[in-house]
Parts: sequence; C-alpha cells; structure tokens
Amino acid sequence: MPSIIPTTKPCTIQFKIIGCRNVQSQKFQTINNPYLEVDCGDIKISKKTQHCKVPTPDNPNFLEVLQFDVPLPLNSLYAPTLNARLYDDVGVRKKLLGTTSIPLKPYFLWTREERPRNNLPQVVSSIPGSSDAFEIEEEDESTITSEQIAKRKEQKELKLLKEKMEDLIPDDITKAKEDQKETFEILIDVDAEPGAGIRTMPEVSDTNVADGDEADKEPKQLTLQHELEFDLKKPPFDEFLLWRGQKYGGESFFTRLVREPGAPVGNRVVVGKIKGNISIYTQEKPAPNDSTKATALLREIYAPKPYVIRTYIIRGRQLVAKDINGKADPFIKFSNGQGAQNQVDCRDDRKKGTLKPDFYKCYEVPATIPGNSDLNIEIYDYDAVGSSELIGRTIIDLESRIMSPEWRLMDPKPKEIRALWSPSSSFCQGKLELWIEILTPEEARL
Repeated sequence: MPSIIPTTKPCTIQFKIIGCRNVQSQKFQTINNPYLEVDCGDIKISKKTQHCKVPTPDNPNFLEVLQFDVPLPLNSLYAPTLNARLYDDVGVRKKLLGTTSIPLKPYFLWTREERPRNNLPQVVSSIPGSSDAFEIEEEDESTITSEQIAKRKEQKELKLLKEKMEDLIPDDITKAKEDQKETFEILIDVDAEPGAGIRTMPEVSDTNVADGDEADKEPKQLTLQHELEFDLKKPPFDEFLLWRGQKYGGESFFTRLVREPGAPVGNRVVVGKIKGNISIYTQEKPAPNDSTKATALLREIYAPKPYVIRTYIIRGRQLVAKDINGKADPFIKFSNGQGAQNQVDCRDDRKKGTLKPDFYKCYEVPATIPGNSDLNIEIYDYDAVGSSELIGRTIIDLESRIMSPEWRLMDPKPKEIRALWSPSSSFCQGKLELWIEILTPEEARL
C-alpha cells in the first residue's frame, strides 16, 4: 500500500525578528518585561527571545534570529505553520499578550508557483547598424477584428488632431509651461529644538523664483495622487498581526443579542504586530550564517539610531463638516511616542470656517528607529465649548520607509496625498497633502 506520510527534506528556518509594535496590554494593565516564544508545529522545540523592554515595553526591539532545523514536506499542501506567542514576564507567572500563526507555504521556494507569463506581443525597436538589431515579425492581419481596426483608426485621427493643435500654440507659451515648477520658501531656525520645531511655509507662488540653467539642473519633486506605500514594491520586512481572544465563541450574552447576522461570532481582536522576515534554507542552498552570527549581524544593521522627522503639511481637501453651518475649524495634532517632545498640538493655529485649509507648515519631532515608528497625523475640528472632535487621521510607518532602499533613493522625497480615516466611520474623511523627510540630527541642523 502507498504511504500517506509526505516526503520531506531537511531544512533550516530562520525567523529574523525586528520587534513588536503597538502591543496592547490586558485590562488596562501595564506591560513589564515582554518576550516572544516561537515553535514550528511542535511545542517541544519551541524557542524564546530574550526579554526586552527597549525602547518601550509596548514596542520592544528584540533584534534576534530564531533558527529551527526541521524536515519540511516537498508538497506545500502539508506545509506547517510557525506559531508565535508574546508573553509578559511578571515575576512568578507569565501573562499571554497575543498569538499569531504564520503559514510557511509562501516561503517554500521549491513549490512556489511562477508568475504568469505575459502573452502580449513585445514591442522592440531595431537599431540600424547594430549587431543586436532584428526585425519584428509582422502581425497576422487575419487575426485582427473590425473593432480593433476601427480603434486604431480613431487613435491615428486623434494623434493628427493633437499635432495640429500644438502647431497653433506659440513656442514661447509652450516653453513657459514646460519650465514652470512649484517652489517653496521655508523659513528655518537652525537653533530650534526638535520638539518645538514649528516652521512657517509661505503659500506656493505661480512664478518660478529660480532663473538660469541652475534651476533646470535641480531634480523636480513628484506629486503622487495617493499614499507612497502603493509605490514601494516590497516592504523591507513582513508584518504579522498579534491576536487575542477567541475566533469562535467567548462572547457575552448581551453581545450575542446585539450582533448583526453574518457578523463575526468571536471576540478576537488585534493587539499588536510582529515585524520580521522568514527565510527557509535547504542543503542545496544553506544558510549563510547560523543563528548566533545572524543575530549579531541583525543587531549591527538595525541598531537604534536617533532621527529627526521633518513633516511638511501643505493643505487639506474635502474634509468632512463638523459644525452646524456645514464648515469646520481644522487644526493639526502630531504624535510619535509617549513623551511631550514627541507631540505637537497646533490648536492655536487653526483655520476658521473651511473644509479646504491651506496649512503650509513644517513640523519636527524626534524619533528613535527601530522603535515606536508610527507617525500619527490627526486633523481635529476646534470647538470653543467642550472637547475638539476628530475629523480624521493618517498613520505613516517610519521604519518601513527608512529601511526601504527604494525610499532612500528618492531625492527629493515626493509629495503624497493621504486619505484621512476615523474609527467612527468606514468612509474617507478627507485628504491631506504632505511629504516627509527622515534626517539625522546632523542633517537637520544644516
């Protein structure tokens, strides 16, 4: 009889752990000394990280590599999971903060499916006189439909019409539009402290302030119509959500009564996330370093360093009205960490009675990366009586940017239009145009 035991091969799994972020404690209790415990489907071979509460207990930087030498199946159908549990050591006992299960199937290199090939005809231009030049095969006209012929004819007519319209435009106007650039003059106080760095940015002028050939040599700043995260092809590391509660059951009697039909039946919630990378090595392609050397290298590369986060807020658009007159009095609040120097409140610089505020401000807050890396930018509606009401917020992961090779090569950093979200609504609450720079203290003083 054929065996039902899957065929395996000896492999090495390396889990490179950067740290945990935004960990929530149980029942408003404080987190003291967290550590991570990981196993590969067998609790007997589980491994633990060192206890860490730096920079903060709810954002610990473990910076450790856990290695598992286990046999893995050749068929990804039988791929195991990597189970991680975050505990808090409170002395005589340990307290579970969150768990996650990571499927290893996406990391199986020998069973990973290839991307579908592009069957569209490849357009290649031949260069006369070159040894690599070749002619493109002519397309079979019998395969062209009448709709395609009509579409091509329409495109040719539009192209000819565009060329005729361009001939009617004077050359000096065309050149002026091509040379036009957006410029900003920033009044910077180099002696200002990082926590108090609120700087004024005048409104954008339609004229070009730079003349001569030097203005043409400066790289032009791009303006994205969305968040920059959509353009970064691959993040520097993966994120695994930490969960707490039961996926099925665990609800109170009142919760079961008010739950809508089709809604989740458990009380499981996200309580944080793990940042790291998973690599699987085989005998044909062994791991370059063991866990000890890999941990030392990881701590050398990702050693915490101080940075200055400089954020340029340009304008807000399409904000949701919060006042009875259909307007709002928006102002900005910043936060990055728990300290007073990591928070900025600009209620005194609010814009009265508008849903399209022009801020033109520059803010600076200090940060230690890796660490508490979420930059929270919030727009509030000012109320003279009572507390101000949140319009929306956007969160920028600074770690993913400073550790991304793509982002580091962008010069200058592009402007982006970010959506504002509120916990009380599933709809976008407006948009905010901005760009950020992550600078070393020496660069910030220039």
